[in-house]
Amino acid sequence: MPKESLNVYLTAVDKMSPALASITDKTRALDKESQQLQQTYEALQKANKGLIERKTELQKKLQEVNEEVKEARKNFRDLGDEASSDAYAKAQENQQKLRNEIAATNKSLQENQKIYKENIEAVRKGNADTEGAGLGGLAQLGGLAAGLGVWDQAMSLTQSGTSALAGSALGADGGNTLASAMGGALSGATLGFSVGGPLGAAVGAGVGLAAGAAQGAIQQWENQDAAFKDYYGGLYQEASEESNRMVETGSSIAGGREKDRISFKTLFGSEGVADGYLENMVDMANRTPFLYDDLVAMSKTLATYGYSPDEESKDYILDALQTIGDAGAALGMSTGDMNTVATALGRMKSSDKATLEYLNMLNDRGIGAVGMLAQAKGVSQGTMYGMISKGEISGTEAVEIITAALEKAYSGSMEEQSQTFEGLTSTLEGLTQELENAGGEAYNTLRESGISAMTDAYGGELGEAIKEVNAVIGENRARQENLRDQYMRETLDMALNGNKGELWSQLDEKQQADLTKLSEEFAEWSQKYEESGRTDEEAGAQIEALSERARVLGQEYFDNSGLMKILNDTEEDEIDAIRQNTIGLTNATTAAYRLEQVLSRGGVVLFGAGGAPTSTVTSGTDGTGSGEDLEVMPWTPDMDPYSALVVAQSHAFGLDRVPYDEYPALLHEGERVLTAAEARAQDAAGGGGGLVINVTGNSFTGTPEDMAGQLAQILLLRLTQAGVAAVPK
Repeated sequence: MPKESLNVYLTAVDKMSPALASITDKTRALDKESQQLQQTYEALQKANKGLIERKTELQKKLQEVNEEVKEARKNFRDLGDEASSDAYAKAQENQQKLRNEIAATNKSLQENQKIYKENIEAVRKGNADTEGAGLGGLAQLGGLAAGLGVWDQAMSLTQSGTSALAGSALGADGGNTLASAMGGALSGATLGFSVGGPLGAAVGAGVGLAAGAAQGAIQQWENQDAAFKDYYGGLYQEASEESNRMVETGSSIAGGREKDRISFKTLFGSEGVADGYLENMVDMANRTPFLYDDLVAMSKTLATYGYSPDEESKDYILDALQTIGDAGAALGMSTGDMNTVATALGRMKSSDKATLEYLNMLNDRGIGAVGMLAQAKGVSQGTMYGMISKGEISGTEAVEIITAALEKAYSGSMEEQSQTFEGLTSTLEGLTQELENAGGEAYNTLRESGISAMTDAYGGELGEAIKEVNAVIGENRARQENLRDQYMRETLDMALNGNKGELWSQLDEKQQADLTKLSEEFAEWSQKYEESGRTDEEAGAQIEALSERARVLGQEYFDNSGLMKILNDTEEDEIDAIRQNTIGLTNATTAAYRLEQVLSRGGVVLFGAGGAPTSTVTSGTDGTGSGEDLEVMPWTPDMDPYSALVVAQSHAFGLDRVPYDEYPALLHEGERVLTAAEARAQDAAGGGGGLVINVTGNSFTGTPEDMAGQLAQILLLRLTQAGVAAVPK
């Protein structure tokens, strides 16, 4: 055997489970950890309180702004002028700002929760010293005596410095892993040296280094898993909020369109005509930069001035809107400008007069109406102005000439604009409204039956009963406030003026004596203050203090009154009754908890219902890949359960004990599986069963440090296998 080789035969027997064996060490830090966690939780609650209050306030404001948006939308549809358009746009802007602020508040709450989780990890890491000392106790397996394992200041500074420097270079997880490995090595070396000299230090350092690195790797995986949970939790929340937003917005859109249908039914005199026109109008909104609301406003304007919803009519509303839209797209008009153009054309058509007032409405928006008329008549613009002033051009003729000129000059402009970024954005917005409207219509249709039932109930016997109850509640509040005012009023009157009121007889002797003494003191200090010419500072201060004491007594006497006792007793009974009624309503009481637990699950799936594997987790082709190589494959009933490795750790280096029947494992070429009889025989040879670790027949070569490192790797491997085998079914 080479001079520096080492043969080791080592057997360790532990009849206790690994969990019970570690309780003693871990409980030393439990109290401190619990206190730190409690402090962290209280800080989280304090930070969240303000955010939750702010979110509640914002949601209340959003409800108000939603109503403002509805009202602004209604005004814009009815009026269609620039002022109502601006008001509608401003209301929508305020609505979006509140939604953004609510989203930011939700994000802050999520970040606080994340910080809380990080603090928990920091507390756990803070106890790593104690755990590291326990890991350093692995030297006992080599026959070495265990040391105390306490970090000194130098070790703590070394680990902190390593974490800071490595974190700057490698990132937080890389720094923590390196610092954890360094800390484990230092702790192990300290323990090993205290009981085994230089060789013990080398062994301890090797074991500590491996354990620290493993701890850092676990921490890194936990951080990745936390990021995974935050990501899919955010997806769930965003999806849920989007559904709620869609229903809310869609309901508003559908409600508005229901009113539009009624309005057009009145304008056109037929529900069928109104429905047909609206269908065509929606189709136009979907293929042009026009939005639905824009077309509604202009359609009402043109319909009011005699344009027709009949597709065969030469005065078809949508044809006029196409012409106006093309001109507006070419000349860069706003929706309000185009509505003004529609108004001008409609007024000339309905009145059959072409006045400068109407024509200037077009001229001011880039449409040279007078020039168009002059060209059509073959005269100069000056001559045309004279003809207009004399009424020689009818309104109907003017509209026909101007419309024809607009079609000739600007036809197709709206289609061309619809292919620009702004036009595509507008079209997409219109299509999105249609999608939301579908959800809103379905919601409103089904919800109408519930609202109708509530309306019938509130308008009938139930409504009368609720009215009576509400009246009683109002009387209770008024009675309570009146009594409080009376106590405050009469207590002050007694203290300041010495007058005894109606409530004097309801006070006990001590209360009467206290109030009488207060009244006497007030009179004395008031006299001193007046005698000093209202300059006595002490008297002035005493007067202020005594008046405040009188107000406090009034509040205290009210709080101690018979009425308040009745109210407090009733409230206590109410709370207790609610608590009793809630017992057994497990779905109501645990819903939030169960949802929280579901959202706390990470990326590792072990087993589904009945113990069947729900996924296959592999780590590279040979089971030895890094965490970045993890691949999760959904489990299906036709999959061979014995070919699946459904635990996070690989068994590429063997498994000391199969923990339960039908345990799935991934085996590799060259490995050996013992029968149960062989395993029991081997356990018996170890001294009665329990945890048996054999390191035998191994040749360790090299320097003492090399041999210590090889031994540490074997010990760590065997302990890891034992921990996996202890996992319950």
